[in-house]
Amino acid sequence: MGNVPHFSELVEKLETILHLSRYEAKVILALILDSNPQTVKEISQAAHVPIQRTYDILEKLEEKAMIIQTAKSPKTYAAKSFESILTKCLLEERILLNEWYHKEAERIKEEKRTQLSCLRRQSEELIEMTTTLRTRPMAEPTKIALQIEGWNNIQDLLIQLLEEARSSFWGISRPPDWRDLTTLGTLQPRSLSTWYEAIDARKVDVRWLTSLSAFPSYIGYAQATYLPRRFIDDSKVSEKYAVVDCEKVLLNLRDPIIGIYAATALFMESASVAKIFGNHFQKMWDEAIPAEKMVRDLERDIEIVSYRLKERAFTEMEIRVYKSLLRMGASSLKSIQMDLQWADKEETPSLKLLNKVLNKLVNRGIVERHQALDLYMPTHPKTLLQTL
Repeated sequence: MGNVPHFSELVEKLETILHLSRYEAKVILALILDSNPQTVKEISQAAHVPIQRTYDILEKLEEKAMIIQTAKSPKTYAAKSFESILTKCLLEERILLNEWYHKEAERIKEEKRTQLSCLRRQSEELIEMTTTLRTRPMAEPTKIALQIEGWNNIQDLLIQLLEEARSSFWGISRPPDWRDLTTLGTLQPRSLSTWYEAIDARKVDVRWLTSLSAFPSYIGYAQATYLPRRFIDDSKVSEKYAVVDCEKVLLNLRDPIIGIYAATALFMESASVAKIFGNHFQKMWDEAIPAEKMVRDLERDIEIVSYRLKERAFTEMEIRVYKSLLRMGASSLKSIQMDLQWADKEETPSLKLLNKVLNKLVNRGIVERHQALDLYMPTHPKTLLQTL
């Protein structure tokens, strides 16, 4: 069966289209290509899959209603018609797409309600301000302006602002310099539950703008859609800040001499200042690319680059590790092992083997390693495709 033209390419397409593991795709393809019922041993030999794994895979494919058992002694199996398998797959995808459509429609409606609420509040504030100005010539001063020092203090305040947000929480970030991996907006808060509580329970309009170079190096594609997020060209991200409830701003200050963001931030509670930053954010948000589109484009590039890597004698394990980093972004050795354990259906490598694989990928320019922090980052598939 391995001599069948384009066998490997067909296996990869079945993995993608039917959402199967590599072994599952091999087994179903072996059954599709031979319409006669086959024993487990025959299937194992045709698909080049260990016989013990073949038993498990056949059971899974039965559960997915892709194959049927045609005899009991000895057990034989046959695939359902390929057209029926694809039809079932398309139907399931259509159901998922409909669910996503309705959820997205509700999200957009809620987003517009929040925008209207924010606009109404700004209008009321504007009326109040103009009324006050008739009797007082001086402009109203900023209520609070504080200088915050230290990354932990900045992150604590960021989380506090999220927990206290009533209607909106908009933030913008960009990848840090390698000299500093803890700048505002790069690391997620201690738990995503804080974000979900704000979005789902309190209906806060959460949006996060991230520069393009952060994806998928710092933010893997599996994390990109955790929050309402869009991506924009790095050159347009001049500052990093968060705007809360159209009245509070947390601004990360950049060192004007060395050009990186210092562990210093400025917190301001002022509707007029927040409006300036809010208008700037809204303009960039409208120009930015939705995370869902970024993920779709990346997944297409991953499929192509995986095929190219295989052609250039990269091992299956090396390709799995590279894909893991694309899923997660900047990660430690242990995090990569945990991802492979849960995300793949293949054997989980030991830390020793994983370290050896990563060193090889680093030497071949597929992965980058930060020595001091012991983190690995994937090279973007588009960049690899220019060199492979």
